[in-house]
Amino acid sequence: MVAPMTTSKSLTIAVLALIAVVAGPVAAQLGLPPMIAFIVFFAGGALGLAALAWGIIVKVRNTARGGALAAIVGAIPALLVLVPAALMAGKAGPGINDVTTSTEDPPAFADPGLHGDYPGEFVPKVTEAYPAIKTLTLALPPTEALALALDVARGRDGWDITSTSADGFEGYEKSRVFRFRDDFVI
Repeated sequence: MVAPMTTSKSLTIAVLALIAVVAGPVAAQLGLPPMIAFIVFFAGGALGLAALAWGIIVKVRNTARGGALAAIVGAIPALLVLVPAALMAGKAGPGINDVTTSTEDPPAFADPGLHGDYPGEFVPKVTEAYPAIKTLTLALPPTEALALALDVARGRDGWDITSTSADGFEGYEKSRVFRFRDDFVI
């Protein structure tokens, strides 16, 4: 009598990977700290890659049922995480949230202790990676330009203005998926 084949544990890992990839962004929307939610998401991609490989091995060796399904299900979270990660890894320059439009004189935050100064080493990287980003020069008096910019910022969905002064304003915006906070100063 031949013992029946068991279902591969790679299928369980693949399903857990898929759950983690979905749970990370959902948890961020529900208030989990962004970095923890991102780690859950990224771990789902790593688990998916492991399930993909394990599923292929199970299928080739024919040691259990579900290897092909585990490979297919595992590929989904692996691709959802690893393709964007690979695209970002190949990108030169700082991320778009580390850019200034005034490389000669980057605006400072009201509380530099909280944010620090704009890193000088970013300036050549920013000008190379984002050549189209420049300081906007308007044919308006500075007070009118500042008032116009403040009106636009207040009208932006998701932007929170935290302080204003005669010289400018600052605030933050949270990213849509993981709710990472990106601070700005104008």
